[in-house]
Amino acid sequence: MKKLLIGGVALSFTAISSQAVLAQDSATTLSPVAVGIGIDIISGPTLEVSYPLNGYLTLRGTLSTGWSIDEDIQDSDIDYNVESDGAINRLAVDIHPFQNGFFVSAGYGLSDFKIKPSASYNNGDSFDVNGTTYTVESATAGLNGKLDWDSAPTLSLGWGHSPEQGWGFLFEAGAVFTGSAGVRLDGYGTVSTNGGLVTYDLADDNNNVIRDEEQNLQDEVKDYDLLPILRLGATYRF
Repeated sequence: MKKLLIGGVALSFTAISSQAVLAQDSATTLSPVAVGIGIDIISGPTLEVSYPLNGYLTLRGTLSTGWSIDEDIQDSDIDYNVESDGAINRLAVDIHPFQNGFFVSAGYGLSDFKIKPSASYNNGDSFDVNGTTYTVESATAGLNGKLDWDSAPTLSLGWGHSPEQGWGFLFEAGAVFTGSAGVRLDGYGTVSTNGGLVTYDLADDNNNVIRDEEQNLQDEVKDYDLLPILRLGATYRF
């Protein structure tokens, strides 16, 4: 999928570049640089700079701060507190086939985006994994996880970043083709099952409790193999 995407983008880029050279004399006079601010559904507040190469092609770089999210959710049979961290920064080429604000954009997303689930329990509390109930035997016990996404190619379309001067409105929709998230789960404390006959140290990487729940999390996110791009913003070209 990624090879087909990159190949198609390369062919489109070559075709538009050739057309741009032929039409350069009739293109709108270019202004050198634009800056923009916006809000993205995944990456939060964004700041970007774009530079037109000609009437058809614009280079664009986007920096993002990410969202600060802290929520309680139930996943499987465990109550997790979930926090988000990081964002996706992008480098892209915007193709303006009609030499106006409409663009098709191809690029690369540099991902530092993570979701961190955690769950904590006190002595005597219990939780379930795959139908088995585990009871906390130590003073505290818990799980700490991380879901992260790879850097990957991006493809989007929208309106904005015209090579003309002045203020502009930006709308962009697309995706970062990251593949499924990587999942890692660690634990601490001691739990027991079968009325205390079997105990598990959650800090042991090889215990069944942690690995079974890690697989549950992996199964739940395996079908989410891309992250959406959905952004609104304002731009100014000098």
